[in-house]
Amino acid sequence: MRTSRWADRFGWFLEKGLIWIVCSLFVLIFLGNKLLILFNMSYGLYSLENFLYHSYDLIIEPNIGTITTIASIFVGIYITVLSVLGSIKANSVMALLSDNLLKKIIKYVITGLIASFVVVFYSFFAILITNEFIKSFFSSYLFFTCFLHL
Repeated sequence: MRTSRWADRFGWFLEKGLIWIVCSLFVLIFLGNKLLILFNMSYGLYSLENFLYHSYDLIIEPNIGTITTIASIFVGIYITVLSVLGSIKANSVMALLSDNLLKKIIKYVITGLIASFVVVFYSFFAILITNEFIKSFFSSYLFFTCFLHL
């Protein structure tokens, strides 16, 4: 029993806590640095901002089509899962799940569906964004949050 509780807590930390920590640190570091650069040039680190731009140019921008394709496939999968969950028969294995667990599954699927839609729609409008920081920051943040799946 004791190892089961430890494994549950460790799993929760990996699933929720670590993702929140990584995404929060990402926002704090890069937005904080940008604000420092804007308000007082001597405190901000241009190398940190250049790292964000370089990572975007190297990883995300050339693969935006692939990322959009993956997000589109996820949209289809999530819609299929919602359709299957909506047509559960009374004598199926899924009907044996508790209401609380079924609500968690549906919430997870809907969150993934919305996140995938955001990535798809963002890829349509990313061309219109002219500010390099906004494009790099939001693309990277969407990549983290949507594919780590908050």
